Amino acid sequence: MTDQSYKPVYSIEHFNDLVSSSRNKVRSKNINCYLLAEEIEIDIANSCFFYDESDAGLLIFREYQSAYYLYLFVNVDIVFHISKREKPILADFVGKHDLDENNRKCINLLLTNGFSHYITARRMVKKYVSDDFMYNDFTQPESFYRIGFADSSEIDAIYMLWSENLDIIANPFSKKWLTEQIMQRNIICAKAENGDVIGTIQIAQAGKLSYIGRLAVLPEYRRKKIAQSMMNYCLALSSQKDISKIALWVENSNKGAISLYSKLGFEFDGMLSEQYLL
Repeated sequence: MTDQSYKPVYSIEHFNDLVSSSRNKVRSKNINCYLLAEEIEIDIANSCFFYDESDAGLLIFREYQSAYYLYLFVNVDIVFHISKREKPILADFVGKHDLDENNRKCINLLLTNGFSHYITARRMVKKYVSDDFMYNDFTQPESFYRIGFADSSEIDAIYMLWSENLDIIANPFSKKWLTEQIMQRNIICAKAENGDVIGTIQIAQAGKLSYIGRLAVLPEYRRKKIAQSMMNYCLALSSQKDISKIALWVENSNKGAISLYSKLGFEFDGMLSEQYLL
């Protein structure tokens, strides 16, 4: 249940009015919100978009089952206060090579509120996907598993696999969201001969950019090139679309994943993400 002190955002117009009012009152700035209007409208429709107001401006909370994501529209020269809730609160800051001055000032304010550094991730991209992969030429691995689109009968299996093998704070999801992603054919699965889901990955398109995320394989099936096969499948799919590049985020500490992505032609593009948790 959402903390009662958070007030719901009722519409995209309401959201825009809140941002505008905050800007007029305290000269607040958008510090870390990169959500598209379509994403905000979906969250509002799903009753998981909330706000709170502080002396420094506007605080937006996007609720997931595992945590709140915090988006700040504040004047970083004014002190503000955030209290712990029944769920963790995560704030994500993104920059090119480094975070800007407003980000750093905001982070310092969050640290005084009890936040601590959670993870640092960097973005890797691969350009000109169609030059290297063709969907029609993709061959299934001659092994004990098959790769293909997930279907609605596999929701529970995917949900369990992700819940047990992903950081569900940094990679939030819900069954409703997962159902929508499967319907949009954004979820790829590796399935054993008996039909069990042993690995899964998400791929989504925004304009001419494809994003890969939530790659996970059951522990007993790792080091069998399942992750690489699912990545190749995603690259092959992207070759069928008007995609200029494909991107993903990887934690600095995940050396194995960085090695895999590098072998597949991904390179760091300088984009940096620092996440802080209360």
